[in-house]
Order: sequence, then C-alpha cells, then structure tokens
Amino acid sequence: MPDNPSTPNLQHIRLPLIAPEDRRHGFRMVTGPRGDSKWPTRPDKKSHGEGLKQQVESIRNEFEATTPDLETWKESLSAFGLILEVSGAAGCALATGALDERKIGIKLLQEKQVLVDDDQFITVAVIFVPYGGLEAFLEKFDAYIAEPEMGESRKRDELITGIETIQRASIKALWNDPVELLPTPGRVAWWEAWVRRDGTDAGYPEDELFQQFIKACDRFGIARGNEVLVLPEQFVLLIKGSMEQIGSAIPALNALQELRRPKVHAGFFMNESPVDQRKWSDSLLDRVSWPDATSAAVTLLDTGVNRTHPLIEHALDSWDCDAYEKSHHGVDDRDGHGTQMAGLALFGDLTPILDGDGPIHLKHRLESVKMIPRSGTVHDPILYAKVTEECMDRPETWLESTPRKRAYCLTICSEDNLDRGRPSAWSAALDTAILNRAQTEADQPRIVCVSAGNLSRTHIANYPKSNQEHSIHDPAQSWNAITVGAYTEKDLLFDKKFLGWEAVAPPGDLCPSSTTGLNWNKNWPIKPDIVMEGGNYAHREGSGDQPDTPDDLQLLTTHHRLNERMYATTGDTSAAAAQAARYCAIIQAENPNRWPETIRALLIHSAKWTAQMTGWQPKHEWKPPSKLTKGRALELIQQYGFGVPDLSRALKSAQSSVTMIAEEVIQPFSKERNEEGALMEKVKGYNRHYIPIPQEVLNANFDKRVRMRVTLSYYVDPNPTNPLVASKYSYQGAGLRFEVKSKSDTDEQFFARINQLESIGEDKKGDSDSAQWLLGYKNRSRGSLHNDVWYGNAAELVSKDCIAIFPVGGWWKYRPFLGKLQSSLRYSLLVTVEIEDPTVDLYTPIATQIEGTIKV
Repeated sequence: MPDNPSTPNLQHIRLPLIAPEDRRHGFRMVTGPRGDSKWPTRPDKKSHGEGLKQQVESIRNEFEATTPDLETWKESLSAFGLILEVSGAAGCALATGALDERKIGIKLLQEKQVLVDDDQFITVAVIFVPYGGLEAFLEKFDAYIAEPEMGESRKRDELITGIETIQRASIKALWNDPVELLPTPGRVAWWEAWVRRDGTDAGYPEDELFQQFIKACDRFGIARGNEVLVLPEQFVLLIKGSMEQIGSAIPALNALQELRRPKVHAGFFMNESPVDQRKWSDSLLDRVSWPDATSAAVTLLDTGVNRTHPLIEHALDSWDCDAYEKSHHGVDDRDGHGTQMAGLALFGDLTPILDGDGPIHLKHRLESVKMIPRSGTVHDPILYAKVTEECMDRPETWLESTPRKRAYCLTICSEDNLDRGRPSAWSAALDTAILNRAQTEADQPRIVCVSAGNLSRTHIANYPKSNQEHSIHDPAQSWNAITVGAYTEKDLLFDKKFLGWEAVAPPGDLCPSSTTGLNWNKNWPIKPDIVMEGGNYAHREGSGDQPDTPDDLQLLTTHHRLNERMYATTGDTSAAAAQAARYCAIIQAENPNRWPETIRALLIHSAKWTAQMTGWQPKHEWKPPSKLTKGRALELIQQYGFGVPDLSRALKSAQSSVTMIAEEVIQPFSKERNEEGALMEKVKGYNRHYIPIPQEVLNANFDKRVRMRVTLSYYVDPNPTNPLVASKYSYQGAGLRFEVKSKSDTDEQFFARINQLESIGEDKKGDSDSAQWLLGYKNRSRGSLHNDVWYGNAAELVSKDCIAIFPVGGWWKYRPFLGKLQSSLRYSLLVTVEIEDPTVDLYTPIATQIEGTIKV
C-alpha cells in the first residue's frame, strides 16, 4: 500500500467480463402508471369530424383554383401535394405520430409547442400530404364520423379528437427558429433549407426530390449555395431569396422538411495583450523530455500552428500539419489563436511551469489541421459541418504520420445561441464524425473536446445573470463531444494600469465569458460536461468602462510571431477546451488500449465542483445538504458541468477510492414475432454487471460515510431531422440507461424492478433508494453520458453489488426502414466506491475478488 493512502497511484481495476447468463434476452422497461387522458372533449364527434373535413376540402379547392400548373406538376413531380398545419387544442395532447403515414405518403415534417395567451401550449404539426393521398386522408374523417362512440381504431380516433384546426401551411410554419428571426416580407435573405431525401441511398445528384428542389429554385430565381450536407433523411444547403419567392415555388416547398436561419460563425477572442518578454524558454527546454513519434496527440482544429516556436517544434512535426484549403492558405498560423491553443494543449498554463524548476515529462504530441485561415474569415455557414468532418478525417489519411491515439480540440463555434440544445446540422455532423460508424470492439470512434462558446464583453457587466441567460453555442450541444465551459481561480491584479479595478468572478466560480446549458428542453443533453480554467475579467465598479482582460487574470501561452515576442495571454472557453484535450491525450497515453468512450468517461467521472460553485461546507462532500433538491443539482451541472476534472483521479485509484471499468457491446433491438406471429421491433435484452463490493471491510466500518459514483458513456448515432422533436428518442439511434440495485433489494427484486418480463408479486417488491442519489434516474437520463452519485453509509453500500445496463428507444427502432434496427452499441461503465476515512483499504479486497482479471 502507498505511504499516503489518499494519493491516487494505484491502477484502476477492470471489471470481469459479463457471464453469458447475465446477457439477458427479453426486456421490457417497467413504467409508471399512465396519467389521465389529455385528449380534448368532443361531445359531438360528427360535427367535429365534418368541420375538419371541410377545412381540408376548402384548402384543396383554393389550391386547385390558384395553381395554373396543377396538371403538369401532378404528372412530373416526385413530390406534389399540400403542406398542412395541424393544430391541437390548448393544453391538450395531439397524436402527431399518427400523422406520419408512409403507406399513403403522408410525412410529418415538424412538431412544435406554441405558447398561447393563457400560459398554455398547443401542439402544432406540419405535414406533407401528397395529392394522390388526399382522398385517403379525408377518409379518416369519414370513418371517425361514422362511429358515434370511440371506434375500433383507437389510434385514428385519438388523432382526430386531438385536432382543433387544419390550415394550409405558410413559410412561417416551415420555419424552425425563433419567429422574430424570420426574414420580413420582401427582403432577400439567405435561408438554411432542409430538403427531404427520396428514401433511397442515392446521393444528392441522383436524388429525385433534391433534383426537384434545385430545378424549382432555378425556375423561380432562388439562388443556391454550392455546398450540400448529407444527413440520414435530409440534404441541407443554403438558398437565397425572399419569403414570397420561396412561398410561390411549390415544387421546392413540396420537397422541404424545414427552413432555418443560417448560422453566422465568427472568430475567437484572441490576441490579448502579451506579457512582458520573458527569457526563460531555454531553461524550460532543458527541463523538458519530449514524446516519441507514436505518442498520443492533441489534434487542433483551429487557425493553424506556427511550429517553429521552440516550445512547440519538438512536439509537432511538419508532416503532422495540414489545412482544409492548404493550397490557398498554407498550414501556418497567421492569426495567433491556433498557436496559443497549441501551447495550452501541450503544457497547460505556462505561468507555473516557467516559474518552476522541476522536470517536465511530456507524454503527448500535437497535430494541427487549419480549419479557418484567420479570425473574421468564415466559411459558408452550411460548410462548417462538412469542413469539420473533413478536417477530422485528415490525420487518419496522412501517409507520413505514425498511427497514434488522438484527442481533437475544436474551438470554433457559432457566435449566436439560437439552438438552445437543439441539434443542428453542424452538431449532428460532429456527432457523426465522433461515432465514426463504430459498433464493434475493433472500431475506432473519436474523442473531441469542444468549447462551449463565449459571451461578448458587453454582457459581462451583468455577470453571472448573463451567463445563465446565454446558451452554449453551436456545435457544442453535440451529444458525443466533451463540451468544455470555463471557470477561474485567478483573481489577483498586480498591474498598475488597472489600479482600482477588481476581478469580476470570485475564485472557484464560473469564468465571466462562459455560456451555460440552463433552461434547455428536457430532451437535450446536460451541458457543459466539465469546466476548466478560462481566466477572469476585471472591471471598475461604477466607471462605465467595459470589462477588460488584464494579463494577470489570463493564461500564459505561446505567441505565433517570434519576431515580436515569445508569449501571449489568452482565456475563455477556447483555452478551457485546449486544456481538456490535453488531459484526454494524457489519459490516452496512460491507457492506450482503452476506448474513446472510456477516456471521455474517466475525464468527466473525475470532476468535482468547487466550494464556491456549491456553497457547501466540507461536511457536505460526503452528505449533501438536506435542502439540496435534484432540480438544484441539475442546475449546478447546467452551469458548471460535473465540475473541474482531477487528472490524478482520472488516471489512478487510491486505497480508499477505487474505480472499476467495464467496456461492452450490446445490441439494443431486434425483430421478433409476437404472440400473433407478426414481426415486431423489440428491445433485445439487457446486461448485468456484478460489482465486487468489499463487504467485510464495509461491515467493519458500518457507520462511516461512503459514495458510489457511476458513469455510463456511449456514443449516439445522430438523426437531427426526425420530426418528432417532442420525443427524447428522435435524435439518438438508440439510448442506454443504468439502474443500481438498491440497499434493500434482493437480486430477484432488483431484476423485477427494471424488467416487466421478470416481474414478481406486488408484496415481494423491494424499495428504491432513489432519494440518496444526487440527480436521480430522470435527471441523469439525458444525452449520451449519464453520471450520478449515491451517498450513504458503509452498511448500506454492502448490498449494492449489481448494475443493469438496458436500452431505451431511438430511431433505429422507430424508423426501421432506415436499416439500422439490428445495429450494435458500444458502452463504457465506470464505478467508483470510496469511503471518507482515507486509511480504510477498499482496493485490496476488491482486487482480490477479481484476481486474475486485467488491470486497466
């Protein structure tokens, strides 16, 4: 055992492989009782059905009377019909899923929740009804009218009962951004057009719907961008025209899924005032041992790097530098930001390193792909998704480069916060690139750290209210990426130029420029994932001066113009992301055989909040305040992520704090015959992981406080265009969840609590200990990384020796025509058990129980 038992210097332990009998086949999630029906009351079904039918017939008659090319288009277009806006009653349900009927060609394009005057919401569905399917659509109302009571088709009756009005959809109905951003009538503007695919695997040059769309654009004088992003069910491109032009281009409208505002992507906060020239580089170089060519790397997707800097050149070879448009812009950094990030990604903040005298053993290298030439120079907005994917592919195609592990660092983001957690074309492309089609143990998904995005300086005076109101920027809502916000420990000002100024943020709190994930739709992930040092701002109370960034409150890094100076200062969420990528590369170097899903989990699993963030006293580390609700805990994560990572705990276990790791593959869904013999899409099964709890040691220390932290990490297969946005399962191909055996469960009771197919009598059911979890099942079950902490005493932990991993829905199951139903999903499970007394040895009995397994 180590001399200091609290020091993390023991290898993490690998959990045993799951036994065949614990890969359970047959699973049906246990759900709570359904609430009262929220369908509106329709006392007169006949009158209601006839009224809706008349609305549709009136729309058809008006359309035929005002469409001179009707007969021609009916014959020649791949998609020709009506786009309808179907609205529910205020405060009531609308069966939007029943409006997506592929057999007759009706497609659900969008589902929205619209706030009405009396603080209630109405559900609005936008659907495309092909002209040939209009009669079949009208027959639904006839069948509804014909049955005075609830008829045989409950699905149909609930659909018609829930509809309040039907009208022809306008451009506004297809708009999927805040309505105040919709271009005004008569104004020629750029639009982001999401065009439906025709259901084949054809590329956009051969896709019939896409060809219909571009021909209509050309005919009606609507300009088009050159770049096309390919998504599972849509093509995305930019078009330019007025609302009237697009609205009159019926063949184009008939091919659309939705319209959005193009993102405006700006540069970064960079080129902060440099520190005085220091002449310590030679001393530092004498202390550095450099990594070899096969070491893990941080791959910077930025403005390029000037590798001739003496603190960079030994860790960045010339053949490890590339650019999106290499022939036009070269690979060098003419802006400064990329070289600043390179210094942080390699060393972290240089201030304590230059001031020290100890050896520096670098275990990772750098790679650079110049994604943009300089700040202020932006790509076509729709191009960012494609540029990101291509830049991430580049290092894997370099012939000269030695194969190595890598962690990507993406510090380029949108300047706005319109998405508020909703997937965008860019964030979906990032999720796709991270997944990298991985399904088996041998596949190679990726690790990406992305900056959360920054507030403009004009908002910093309202810290922290502005941070809470301004959402994380695109593409940092990515489910699979590690989204990095910024906090700060820097608050001391020495510069006489800032006499009378003081730091904006107190030490240990959120960096004044960091955006947050508060008030996102409950179906979107919890973001940010972590926070790292991003520097601080200073202000002079009552002066009216804009907040500034004195060098004393920033991070020291490398400058791109050696002829001017050696160092620069920088900060914000870009600096935080670079440091997070550095941690990932170090963890990869120490764990070369671990999956990227595991590296992500280790980093986030190690994070903790500061006392400034929580306001807790030291005793609350082992027993949170009784007034802390699960909702408040969720709000803390939406501001600070899971906290500040501890690299030492990400790398090693301690005697009293033991981390165990499992890496597994599961097939979430399959197609099986039901009792009537019909083939149905079903959940295939679930996995049981048995945890080697050191029962004897815990019983001997029965009254001591303990914690169990569980992290489940996997990558989703994204589909941002599934119209059922009200469902948490619309974006992910499949999801996973975990449940832990409660302190009072037997195995039989635990399995029955999660799986209907293993149910037992009501009188035999055990009790849940959900009150002792920090977040609880509902709050932690968002995104693709689920992290929660259980607090209790040692005696209670003894029986918590089993964790179940089970699938939940996703488009793989609900959209089987896309051919992914029987795909597999990789996941990593981390479990840490720890006790407040650092002298108690948990490590040895755990390791002994699984003796013979491979340590991580």
